[in-house]
Amino acid sequence: MLPIVELEQGQPRGVVAAGVGMVLVRNETQTYALGERCPHLGAPMVDGWLYRGDLVCPWHGSCFELDSGAATRGPASAPLPCHDVRERDGQIEVRRRPGVRSEP
Repeated sequence: MLPIVELEQGQPRGVVAAGVGMVLVRNETQTYALGERCPHLGAPMVDGWLYRGDLVCPWHGSCFELDSGAATRGPASAPLPCHDVRERDGQIEVRRRPGVRSEP
């Protein structure tokens, strides 16, 4: 899907996989895939940043855990969708987590 060398440390990057928009974030040695829009008012999470290991919404400052998408600070109360990520042969691959709805 995306070569790992194209993902900068701590810098959100927007991608589309199978018609689903998402944001990839590499934090230290782990890569995460989260929903592209904040569940509060639809802010583009690719414009967010990392703060203390959470992805911060660029519009209203909601914070989301990278591994679960859970909102750790509002105003958002709903989680960001999360996708499973693996690195294989220098590539980042993602798939929908079981039980998570993803709208194209």
